[in-house]
Amino acid sequence: MSFRIEDKYIVENNDKIEILSFLKKTKFKPEFKNRDITSIYFDNKNLSMFFDSEEGSTPRKKIRIRFYENNKKKLFLEKKINSQEGKYKITKKIKPDNLNFYQKKGYYDSQYGVCYPKLIVNYNRFYFKKINYRITLDVNINFKNLLSSNSKYLENFSILEVKILRNFSIPIELEQLPLNKIRYSKYSEGIKKVYDRIDKNRIYF
Repeated sequence: MSFRIEDKYIVENNDKIEILSFLKKTKFKPEFKNRDITSIYFDNKNLSMFFDSEEGSTPRKKIRIRFYENNKKKLFLEKKINSQEGKYKITKKIKPDNLNFYQKKGYYDSQYGVCYPKLIVNYNRFYFKKINYRITLDVNINFKNLLSSNSKYLENFSILEVKILRNFSIPIELEQLPLNKIRYSKYSEGIKKVYDRIDKNRIYF
């Protein structure tokens, strides 16, 4: 199991072109073609994963089903786990019937109990790689409530993420960029936007 560091930075919309150009000039090569990503996030009725993320509790996790380029026939169940040792991800390919079942009956997790789909997150991702570093740039990030999917909430900035193994440091080239490091979770930010208010005593059906 490889533990990794994930540092995230806000990219203002006016700076996207500059940053993409800079990454190419500094020999960060495209790892994949940029692609559309959709994630369906699960949580229990008390939104315990959301509150654990907000409070920075460990161990904690996020559970989601992800697909690419709107291809719902090729689905991946992912668990992002944040432990005291570090962060890691478990990915498993699933069938469309599994998604239908989890949407109706819920997904059971040993830590959080029965979890239900709460949020749809969609964005377009650019991928870059250089030696031991991976960089992704997520643009056009938007959120939908599964109970009222006609309402869409759009972030007014993009997110650049640097992913490295724990025994390496952040590449020095990034210090030249107009970046502000933040603690950011698409799931947490989406929940704040699509639910009118967050109340720890409320049950979110």
